[in-house]
Amino acid sequence: MTEKLRPLMFIALCTVLALAIGLAACSGSDEDDDDDDDWFDDDDDGGGLDDFLDALPDPLNLRLSLPESDAKDLGELAQLYRDTVNFTTDVNEHALMFLSWIDEITSYPPSNYDEQDDAYTWGPWNAGGLYGGEYRFVMTRGSQGYYEYVLQGRSRGSEDPWGNVWSGHVDVSDAQTARRGVGSYSVDFDAARSIELWMVEEGQVIVTYDTINDGRAIDVEYVGFKPDDDDYQDLVDGLYSYHNRADDSGEFTFDVLADMHYEQYHGEQYDQREHFWFNTRWYGDGRGRSDVLVTDGDLPDIEVGGSTIASYVLAECWGNDFLRDYWLEMVVLANGNEETIEEQGIESDCSFDQQLPEVK
Repeated sequence: MTEKLRPLMFIALCTVLALAIGLAACSGSDEDDDDDDDWFDDDDDGGGLDDFLDALPDPLNLRLSLPESDAKDLGELAQLYRDTVNFTTDVNEHALMFLSWIDEITSYPPSNYDEQDDAYTWGPWNAGGLYGGEYRFVMTRGSQGYYEYVLQGRSRGSEDPWGNVWSGHVDVSDAQTARRGVGSYSVDFDAARSIELWMVEEGQVIVTYDTINDGRAIDVEYVGFKPDDDDYQDLVDGLYSYHNRADDSGEFTFDVLADMHYEQYHGEQYDQREHFWFNTRWYGDGRGRSDVLVTDGDLPDIEVGGSTIASYVLAECWGNDFLRDYWLEMVVLANGNEETIEEQGIESDCSFDQQLPEVK
């Protein structure tokens, strides 16, 4: 039984993407003087450029982060704490990858200001080298405190219509600090893949954020997403929710459909996607707890003690030293019985009570 379920231990669902779209190219290319002249043409005629720049989402404010351990040997840390750190790292790579790029682009003067539309444009420019695209960034001001922005691309040297690679909006009317607001943006990997043919990522990532009220609240939705991982062929659909409160306590939850049974472990016998629910909560001093629930998929096809599996449950708690205080691994059977696979410690030592959704 344990061998059948052990591969569930969170083999990263989304691997780190390597999208290095040549940021250095933003400073211009010596091979194309005309592009350089366009790029540095400061046509700001009173549109309030600083207000636009202050409305851009800040990668630092949107980065998912947890209290950090000083331990040098990560193997000593609580398993699900390490898993949570790995998951937030992966989500950051997907959700933030274009933000630092856009910061680099907008560090240069815009190429145009459209007074009628109240919009700035940076570019167009190309990344050079082996990259096949050219890009432009457009930011438009609507009603007071509301902005829309879009990073568009097309094949380099073509007259194709511009396609949206990264686009969003933000309301900064209640913000007291620059680059904070309530907004949303999406990354279209299919569009980027049609421009940069070497890309293998698919699907969309949609980020919704509030960096004004009670700390930072960030939702990252994966839609038909395939990471850059040859070993993981299934698409990922799910929602990752993160809330870091003003007192540095926080919560990270994700709800996804993914296949926990990899072919290298089980061949093609189990090919259905399971429903994963993962929740981690923590205090500012580092104490925390993770709860995991897995249902559906191939679990009902696995028998234990004369009954099939209804759900698989994990729980782990740790103190401010980030070392495990409590561990539980168990299955709930369709007949209502529970079978504990492993339990360590005393649950009353946990800083948080168990938190699992109701199984429908």
